[in-house]
Amino acid sequence: MVMIEKISNGTPYASICREPYSLSIFERKINGDLAIIEMDNIQKLILFNKRFLDLEGRDKSSGYCLVQCIEGVCNIDSVEEFRRKLDEITRKYANGNYMDIDPILIAKAFSQDVLVFIDSYNSLQKRKPVRLYTFG
Repeated sequence: MVMIEKISNGTPYASICREPYSLSIFERKINGDLAIIEMDNIQKLILFNKRFLDLEGRDKSSGYCLVQCIEGVCNIDSVEEFRRKLDEITRKYANGNYMDIDPILIAKAFSQDVLVFIDSYNSLQKRKPVRLYTFG
């Protein structure tokens, strides 16, 4: 079964662009941070690079978060487009390793066919599960 968390913010895309930690999707790390490395204001999609300082104080990457905000109900077409972007990002930044990418979808609601698809997708062991959030 797919877990859906609720965000109390009515404008998640604008909020996460200004301050990634504003929606409580991400936990602030003591020696880490999130940096926006790609952004698409039309699709409301953001790619974050998770960064941290190692014991010698060097800046290191520790993976990526791909976040898309959908204004209305997330349908199967939206998920297929998100998957295509996830595949592209995974090849471009993570050498095809899906375990390096945290996929996150934020929408007003999710259609039943999307929930069935995400449940099946999340059962794959070679990928991080898609996290779902609603807002409004």
